[in-house]
Parts: sequence; C-alpha cells; structure tokens
Amino acid sequence: MDRNRVHLFILSGVPELPWRTGIDKTNCTRRRSLRELGTSASIGLIPMLLVTFAVPHESRHFRRCAAAARVRLLHTGIGGAAAASALRQALEAARPSAVISSGFAGGLDANLQVGDVLADSMASSAQLLDQLSTDILRGHICSVETPADSPARKTQLHVQTKAHAVDMETGSIAAECSRAGIPLLVLRAISDAATDEIPVPLDVAWDLSVQRPRPLRLIAYLARNPSRIAPFARFLRQTNHASLKLGAALARLIPVLGADVFHCADWQG
Repeated sequence: MDRNRVHLFILSGVPELPWRTGIDKTNCTRRRSLRELGTSASIGLIPMLLVTFAVPHESRHFRRCAAAARVRLLHTGIGGAAAASALRQALEAARPSAVISSGFAGGLDANLQVGDVLADSMASSAQLLDQLSTDILRGHICSVETPADSPARKTQLHVQTKAHAVDMETGSIAAECSRAGIPLLVLRAISDAATDEIPVPLDVAWDLSVQRPRPLRLIAYLARNPSRIAPFARFLRQTNHASLKLGAALARLIPVLGADVFHCADWQG
C-alpha cells in the first residue's frame, strides 16, 4: 500500500480528529473548548452532569445522541496528568453535581469482549452504580502511566492487580473527584481484549506532550511496517464498535440520572 493510500485509509478510519471538542448534533453545532466551560455559568445554565472522554473518537457516537445535549462534555487528553489537569480546570470553572468518566479500556479479564461496557465498582459512587442497567458489567479498572499494549503486559497487570480492565485516566479522575467531593461514575467500553496486541505504539500515533495526533509519523510507521496495516484496520473497527456501545449505554443512562437539559438555543457563539 503506497503512502497516499495509507493516508486516505487512516483518515477514513478516524473521522473524528482528536483536537475537535464539544458536542456535534443537528441544530446544535457549537463546538466548545475547555476554556469555554465557564460560559454557561454566565448565561444561567448549571452544569449538573459532566461526562469526560480522553479524545473525541471515544465520544463520537455519544455526541450524535439526544442525551449529549443534556450534559457537559469534556475531552481531557490521554493520560493521567492530562486528565487531572483538564478536570481540575473544568471543576473550578463550573462545579457539576456528578462526573461520568467515560472512554475506552483494554481488557485484562479474558471473559471481557470488545464492546462490553464495564463500570468500575471500586472508584464509582454506590448511588450512581445503582442507576445502571443490568447489561452493564461491574468490575475493577486499574490505571497505568504507559499503555498496556501486549497480551503479556495485560496478563501481568491482571495477575498483579486482579483488575478486569486497564486505562490511563481513571485513577487521576477519581482522585480529582474525591478531592472536590463530587460523586463519580466510571464507565468504560472495552476496545481491545486481553489477547489483543495494540498494533501501533502510542508515541507513534500521539504526542502526549501537546496532546495532538502524529498523522505523518503514523503514515511513515505503517509504510515501513506494512504487516501492521491489517491489524491497525481491525483495531480501528474495534474502537468504533466500542464507541457505539458506550454511546448507547450513556444514552440510556443519562435520562435516568435526570441531568438538566442544556438547550442549543441558549448557547452563545
């Protein structure tokens, strides 16, 4: 596959560019950055429920749901430090009554399949857990500083932590919510199973220092490693499936939680 075809393939597989933030709905196209979070307070809207994701690819299906207009949406960036910093600023700008930490997680338990939605029963508020439907699994999600990108690493984490899944943000988000005294619900969709290898290293595809993708570096990597193209395509399909399942779960959950509605007509800009 030549470089142009690889480039087109990547763009078709990741239609939601990670630096685009906010909700994207018919008649509600305003995209909001972190620095705009304080705007609603000035126009009389109260952010009752804050839903976080690391990047927009995780939230892409949820943002198409009507329920997305009823919550605050925050893309924190990848990793614990980015998540803690973004959430801290968001809580200072406008305090919510609860936070839902959403996104993807890697499976550690061999019984978990891609697309399963898992709530962290250790980090989450018991009252919020009680609102979940029976199809959402309960378990423990551990957080790491570097990706668990191989079956061997996942097996090691499973043995060491007894966790069912792994991500890079839950621990930091839980710490910030605990510090602020805000109830938290951790809800993650499995994007890669315990036996799955992540086909492209994170530092190839993503620059953590500036929280931006590296498309040229990714294209070059795939061009040099053509055997990774098919696994990468499969991984993109898995993440799309995980986003779909997570969006559906959130769309069912949010009306139950009774979050205040944010009307598009009240948004400025």
